[in-house]
Amino acid sequence: MELTDEMLRQIMPNAPKAKRAASLPILNQVMRAYSINNERRAAAWLATLAAESGELKYQQELADGSAYEGRRDLGNTQPGDGKRFKGHGRIQITGRANHATYTHYLKGSAHLPFVDFVKEPQRLAEEPYATDSAGWFWAVLHDLNSLADRRQFLKTQTTVNGRNKRTGLPNHWTERKAYYDRALRVLPDDWHLDGAAPVEDVDHSDTDIAEPVVEDEFAEAAVETNDAAKGVTTSDRPASETSGTPPPAPAMEVKASQPSLFTKLGSLSIPAGVLTVLGGIAKFIQSLPPWAWVAMLGMALLVGYLIWRDSQERANQRTLKVMDAAADKDKNNLRLI
Repeated sequence: MELTDEMLRQIMPNAPKAKRAASLPILNQVMRAYSINNERRAAAWLATLAAESGELKYQQELADGSAYEGRRDLGNTQPGDGKRFKGHGRIQITGRANHATYTHYLKGSAHLPFVDFVKEPQRLAEEPYATDSAGWFWAVLHDLNSLADRRQFLKTQTTVNGRNKRTGLPNHWTERKAYYDRALRVLPDDWHLDGAAPVEDVDHSDTDIAEPVVEDEFAEAAVETNDAAKGVTTSDRPASETSGTPPPAPAMEVKASQPSLFTKLGSLSIPAGVLTVLGGIAKFIQSLPPWAWVAMLGMALLVGYLIWRDSQERANQRTLKVMDAAADKDKNNLRLI
């Protein structure tokens, strides 16, 4: 059973009809080529495309790519490589090295007409390469099909988008999860492509948790790139630009034991303004050179000494006043009987 237009419409309701019609044959072709051929794999991959491409609206990164200039981890060693090799395709393959890796794969597989994307990187934003590169990234470069089979959707998205240092989640995680849940509802449980057997149920003890540990609560709200490993750029576009308004994820009843005191304290909410100030202070402290620490220590000792000396002088003055009062008969309240 192939992916149908009605399935695609329900999963990506904001994708125009003409765009769906043009994309549907390519989607089925790529899913077949890269074994994205059962309900779980298709749901995870389609949810990723919906989030990364704005429901098939975008085929390349919106930014001009100048932020990648000089990024040797992406293979950008030549002047102008940042803009030339910005994110192209449905999952935004980024950098000279990643364009070259996909070119090498395409030459070896020969399942599409060959294009040298190092010489013509913009061609990667054209179909069928824009969608095919997303299938290659998913199944060949990172083997995300195996994670999808185990319903580890969060891990697939951190591979694609990285982790936000403040939340520990990919950007627009709520929207991504909603697309995924909707795709699972739309696709039949026994859906499979071209006679592929549906995946057997597996142990879900390692299934994604909803709230991973925050890596750095005082860090900026930025996404870890790791583009060389991921092969893509992280998308930080507003959710309104990348997707429609997916339905909320279905509620799930969770039975848990009574939280401990430490858990309750750790769950206290800290205003964003306070976190920003603390983060700025932490960054300032980390940027200080060694001599500044010596100077600050000396200043602290000097201030402490001045405060101590002032307190001693005040104490001495109080003692003298008491002695003066005792020596003055008019002010002395003591009477001998």
